[in-house]
Amino acid sequence: MTPRHAPRLPMTGAVLATLTLTMAFSLVPAARAQTAGSPRQIQLVVPFSPGGSTDLFARVIAPRLSARLGLPVVVDNKPGAGGMLGADFLSRAPADGSTLMLTASDLSTGAAVQKSLAFDPEKGLATVSMLATGPMVVVVNSASPYRSIEQLMTAARQSPGQLNYGSAGIGSLHHLSGELFASMAKVDMTHVPYKGSAPAVQDLVAARIQTMIASFPATLAQVKGERLRILAVTSPTRARFAPELPTVASVVPGYQVEIWWGIFAPGATPSATLDRLNAEFRGIVTAPELRETLEREGAEPTTMNAAESHAFYLGDIEKWRGIARTRRITLD
Repeated sequence: MTPRHAPRLPMTGAVLATLTLTMAFSLVPAARAQTAGSPRQIQLVVPFSPGGSTDLFARVIAPRLSARLGLPVVVDNKPGAGGMLGADFLSRAPADGSTLMLTASDLSTGAAVQKSLAFDPEKGLATVSMLATGPMVVVVNSASPYRSIEQLMTAARQSPGQLNYGSAGIGSLHHLSGELFASMAKVDMTHVPYKGSAPAVQDLVAARIQTMIASFPATLAQVKGERLRILAVTSPTRARFAPELPTVASVVPGYQVEIWWGIFAPGATPSATLDRLNAEFRGIVTAPELRETLEREGAEPTTMNAAESHAFYLGDIEKWRGIARTRRITLD
């Protein structure tokens, strides 16, 4: 139906696409909600179970996105296969901006190590916006003799293979971060995979393993309880939330690992839709009221546009593919 007062145009494919985009993401919510062909709601897929940081971000962001677009935003958890089931679902969804996904670094590490995926992680998904990034931390038991990253490296060199480091599983960001460290620092440590980061942290507290690279929130309670000690952060510069902590890069030049959280759409989504949504998400994550939420996760908002966000995502996949090839890490 042609809106009142709008000029009548021939319904070529290009004109129809432009009209649909305008209908879907007009800045006037009332007009958008009443226009035939526009999304009636936004489905925000979270490819993990409720309760984690990704789910938390989604539930904080959803009502703010709803207010900005004038549409209901429904969070839909679709866990499985390390986040890949939700990503596969998104790749098959209509490319009209009605279905989005909020996910994290697991997407690029999964793409790097999983041999057979049901979707193309590079062409089947389009990056709308990188929301935030944050460092991981190298932690040891509080009773450990290692009080610096240098001491940990020295011990690993003196006793090859004798230091065990935990991870959330084979191919996880924790695992690949440990392998990147071992490769760049030229040390030999033994990887001990767990089914999630929580049991790995528990075994580190019990001194069954000697170290791990984990997210800040996963270790915070144990660090505050003086059961674990942070040796360094994995970001290229010191973290704003803990400026007293040194970086791994200060002793292993070039080492850099950061967790990221981002919004994705189906791969065929028009660039105009991606750009419009990117502006909305950037407005949300840089608002003062979200600062506390991000700080609890040890994260900082990003200001990348859609094209920059996608380049960042593709670069992350390639980085971890290189480590997976070098260290012979694969998942069937």
